[in-house]
Amino acid sequence: MRPTVYINGKFAAQRTTGVQRVAAQLVMALDTQVVPGRYELLCPVQARPPTLRNIAVRHVGPLLMPLHAWEQAVLPSASREGWLLNLAGAAPALAPPDRQVTLIHDAAVFDHPEAYTPAFTAWYRWLFAGSPAVQVGC
Repeated sequence: MRPTVYINGKFAAQRTTGVQRVAAQLVMALDTQVVPGRYELLCPVQARPPTLRNIAVRHVGPLLMPLHAWEQAVLPSASREGWLLNLAGAAPALAPPDRQVTLIHDAAVFDHPEAYTPAFTAWYRWLFAGSPAVQVGC
């Protein structure tokens, strides 16, 4: 039996910008292509996920937890039995790097760290240090 693919649903609890819109559209497109029972969208309690037919939606964690804390503390535990798909640019550092895939929308922080605050640059370098990388040029 194949493991469940869990989708990081933090985007559904955030203000919609381009990153969140892309994540939502990818999840809705994936929903039309999969059979029920294999995929699950894990969301913070306050999230408003898109309407899905084939991807199950599960709200996990406490109600008033900050989203970054939810992603780092709750999501790794909730997804530990399968694979984790992160579509909105961030990923939990404590989830096994060989069991998750992350779509990074803007990787300029790696090529031009001088354009970002030192704290942001350090956070992204630490967060994605163990992740396999695919570089796509535009």
